[in-house]
Amino acid sequence: MKNDVLYGQLYRKYDMVGADNRKREMVCLPEQFIYGWICSLNSQSKEFLEYKVMCHNILYNYFKGTIVGRKKLLQRKNDIEKEIEQTEKELINNPAYQKIKELKKEQTQILKNLKNNDKQALENSPQLNFF
Repeated sequence: MKNDVLYGQLYRKYDMVGADNRKREMVCLPEQFIYGWICSLNSQSKEFLEYKVMCHNILYNYFKGTIVGRKKLLQRKNDIEKEIEQTEKELINNPAYQKIKELKKEQTQILKNLKNNDKQALENSPQLNFF
């Protein structure tokens, strides 16, 4: 382990006293690295090979699902933003659209005022301690 580029920087040796009062040297790794380190071991046990396959499947599904899924979502987000921008350009002179924009602006201001009122009410409330 000490010759490994990654684990060699991370592992630490500790002296531990066993139930038999004998001192033993233990090697420790941060938990986040244990599961990957286990895959670096060589074993022909069925359970160990199943564990390694499961780890590879988890990694594959994480990166394939997350990265590809994120890319698709980002592309769709960009497409929607472009479509909204184009639609707003087409509606800019429509009185009904202008009314909606004004109402949304007023609604946003009311929500800010409500939030401030709630904050002030909480700050001005007496603090009661029963315990």
